[in-house]
Amino acid sequence: MRRTKHYIYALISIILLALWYTSSTRSSRQHAKYMDTLVKFGEQDRLHQAVVDKLHSRLREAAEVARERVNKQMGERYKAEEAGREREREKEREKEREKEREKDVGGERKEEVGGITGEKEKGQQNLLEESEEKAPPSPVPVVEAKIIEEIVIPASNQNNPSGESSEDPIAWDPSTELTSILRRSPILIFSKSYCRHSAAAKHILLSLYTLTPPPYIVELDQHPHGKELQAFLKEKTGRGTVPNVLVNGRSLGGGDEVRGLHGEGRLEGVLRRMGGKRLGVERAGGAEEKR
Repeated sequence: MRRTKHYIYALISIILLALWYTSSTRSSRQHAKYMDTLVKFGEQDRLHQAVVDKLHSRLREAAEVARERVNKQMGERYKAEEAGREREREKEREKEREKEREKDVGGERKEEVGGITGEKEKGQQNLLEESEEKAPPSPVPVVEAKIIEEIVIPASNQNNPSGESSEDPIAWDPSTELTSILRRSPILIFSKSYCRHSAAAKHILLSLYTLTPPPYIVELDQHPHGKELQAFLKEKTGRGTVPNVLVNGRSLGGGDEVRGLHGEGRLEGVLRRMGGKRLGVERAGGAEEKR
């Protein structure tokens, strides 16, 4: 009996040991499989996160590129619109300048001069009638100024073709002197020999254009009454600086105006309009256009 009990106990121990070993092995295998599964899921999560991060990065880059493109397009559109508005404003300013220029060139702006008595008007009329008897058929040009006044041509100066007055220096009269100079040519250039602006205007008018008759140049620094004549020109034309270009007795302007009109290609047309039939104008080396 005792031996049988020992066998039974040994058999039970073997069975329990086998059960324990089997359970442990199964648990280890399940744990290993569980860990493998966790590792695989972790790898998949990392791959998925990497894909998501890459996609987000591309989306951010695409959004940034799109934003820059839109900003660039809006900037270019704004610049184009601003340039268009500036061109419109420039056209409006150009039209206004053209109107003013045509107004200055096409007709004389006459203003009443106060304080002129009937006796003075009568005396001027008598002098004018006396000068018209000896004057050539062509009309005497009128200097356009802020206040336009007639330049009376004295009869004593009708036969004096020079630019200098033949009267006594004590009795020198700027109106008579200017009238005498106006007969020399339909286009006059009042300048000073040392003035670079005058030199530039003379270069444009004498070298780049063929004017018939050629311009008559008065160097005020070499004229015996240059200061008085310059002051009289300022009174009559509103321009006290040199150069002062007169066409048919009307002030075209100075060096800036001559350079500006030449640069814009409109100087020839302005000279033609202001000079009329008395002045032939053509570009140097080119044929004269038909009127």
